[in-house]
Amino acid sequence: MNRKKYKLQTKIGVLVFLLLLLVIVLANSVYAWNELRQETNDARQLALQTSRSVAGFPAVEEAFENGEGQEADVISEQIRTQVNADRVYIINRNSEIIAGGGEDLNPDARDAYTALVFGGSYVREADKGQEGIIRSHAPVSVDYGDYTSVEGAAVVEYSKAAIRADVWRQTGRTAVISLIVLMIGAAGTVWLSRSIRSDTLGLEPYQIAELYRDRAAIISSVQEGIIAVDNSGRITMVNRAAEELLQLPKNQEGLLIDEVFSSPRKKKLLEGDEVIRNEEIITASKTLIVNESPIAQYGNRIGRVFTFRDKTDMKQMIEAFSDVKTYSDDLRAQSHEFTNKLYALMGLLQLGYYTEAEQMLREESKIQQKHTKMVVDQIKDEKLQAVLLGKAAAASEKKTGFTVDPESSLEAMPEHVTLTSLIIIAGNLIDNAMEAVNGQTTREVSFFVTDIGKDIVMEVKDNGPGMPGHLQTELFQQGTSSKGEDRGYGMTNVKNEVDELGGMIEVYSNLEEGTVISVFIPKEIKKEESRDA
Repeated sequence: MNRKKYKLQTKIGVLVFLLLLLVIVLANSVYAWNELRQETNDARQLALQTSRSVAGFPAVEEAFENGEGQEADVISEQIRTQVNADRVYIINRNSEIIAGGGEDLNPDARDAYTALVFGGSYVREADKGQEGIIRSHAPVSVDYGDYTSVEGAAVVEYSKAAIRADVWRQTGRTAVISLIVLMIGAAGTVWLSRSIRSDTLGLEPYQIAELYRDRAAIISSVQEGIIAVDNSGRITMVNRAAEELLQLPKNQEGLLIDEVFSSPRKKKLLEGDEVIRNEEIITASKTLIVNESPIAQYGNRIGRVFTFRDKTDMKQMIEAFSDVKTYSDDLRAQSHEFTNKLYALMGLLQLGYYTEAEQMLREESKIQQKHTKMVVDQIKDEKLQAVLLGKAAAASEKKTGFTVDPESSLEAMPEHVTLTSLIIIAGNLIDNAMEAVNGQTTREVSFFVTDIGKDIVMEVKDNGPGMPGHLQTELFQQGTSSKGEDRGYGMTNVKNEVDELGGMIEVYSNLEEGTVISVFIPKEIKKEESRDA
């Protein structure tokens, strides 16, 4: 069941509005309650003070002495107006009003009992119909010379309904201010939501969640290693392929590049400001291709993304095709040569030259046995045997003398020297040697191999024209060749393969004398964490 998805602006707006409304209602309620309590206490105190003041006026005493309350009426009304009371009046001992009050007023004698009998001043709250009354009493004492007598009481009344109405008027003013605050909050909500939308590139939270989910699935499924860093060089993301290709431990997020990579070349490459395109780095067992793309926001670069591809897999595939092509060429050479010999043999038989045909068969058999015996007897490794027999057939077609040095001796190759390695190293060296002797009257190429000692030594010698000094120093650079354009890749591949096997190459060449190239491959190779320092 899919839930309805709301926009971020709607969520923030509703939440902030409800919170502000709740705060405003609570604040106004607390304010109104406190204000009502304070106004009530103030009314009680003011009523008590006013009643005492009225009871002490001389005109009030004279009203009791002379029985005339006109002046007391005027004073009561003035004081009522000044203190904003509902009623101010004076009663006698019989609870009859002698000044102030109103026609509909009927005082309760019980309320004035304490003031009339005991001469006390006090405030009481009483109900009057639906309304509450705050009423204060103060005794009116008259001095008769020999004695003083309490003749009545001054009464001041405040209506609770009037107090509440006044509090509501004040609360209304605060409500207007609260409404303004609510409107400011709404405007702030719109601004905040738009600011967040701007920071999230206009995406809603559920869209960000979907992108994050899809991004995590995509990044974990790609075979390329991916590392993202910010402008300070701190890693923000590493996928599983990068951990495997670069042999990194897990949880590298938050670390700096120079804390993760110990190789100076890697650090220089990944920390530099230059754009990286198809750069190679070599690890213990892999050659990786590195590319870099900037992470930009509003036209400013805020980070970089590095991708790592395993060149080893591509190289192995290319080498496999190269192996197939090499075998195909060798088989084509053998097929072409034997086809020519079969045609010659058929011609001899058709002409009746049986003796010559038999002699041709014996010579050919002797040559094949010689090549096979030369390779099989001295070299026990089947992979190198296959390479040399194929090259021997190719040399025979090209009318080039190819021999394996009688002093050669080799047991089985170690596991790290594969058939692909032998095709790249021995195959390219022999092919180059046969091409070098093409212009010679006598074409001779020899191959020597031995595994005596700690290294496997392979040596290819030709009687070609030799190489000048500058060509010897540039021999293993890609594109260097004396045979024309689009050449010069074979010796570069030889050098790379020998380097990966931890070996070395020596070149000795003299003009008009020929060239000798020696390759030294250790029987045991040490696994290093990285060789690109």
